[in-house]
Amino acid sequence: MRRGGVEQLKKLADDLKVFALQLDAAGPICFLFDHDQAGCDGAREVRKMGYQTDARCVLTLDPKYHPRACRHARKGGDPVVIEDLLSLDLQRRFFAQGGSSCDVAYISGDISRFSWRHPSKDDLCRFAQAHASCEDLIEVARIIWRIRELWRLPVPEEARQLLEA
Repeated sequence: MRRGGVEQLKKLADDLKVFALQLDAAGPICFLFDHDQAGCDGAREVRKMGYQTDARCVLTLDPKYHPRACRHARKGGDPVVIEDLLSLDLQRRFFAQGGSSCDVAYISGDISRFSWRHPSKDDLCRFAQAHASCEDLIEVARIIWRIRELWRLPVPEEARQLLEA
């Protein structure tokens, strides 16, 4: 099971402090939090531990960096969680199989967001691994791009063109 969450990520950051910050032995690290209240609070706490440097970054899924993320409304103040980065089409296909546990939000009669519950989150992850197209994962790729830029690593031109389209 892939249970994550803010508390587990904060504990990991604390456990790695000796290696990452005092011994400088961990190499580049990125802590990625949902962009909701708990995630933003957790990101602030991890930054206070000393992780916000060139090689060690703390990010949230800020909607300004993820224009295609599924959200209730297209306003910057909406929370964005990791599942929102999967295309709505991929999530619909998973939902159509039946047996999943989630809340569904609608705008004008159209599905605008799925809010998945455990264990459906794990099932969605396995479904995405088996059935996702590149288009379904654009926002996931955008995270990798953001991290590569922060670490001053090159972003392949093909990826840049795809993400800027």
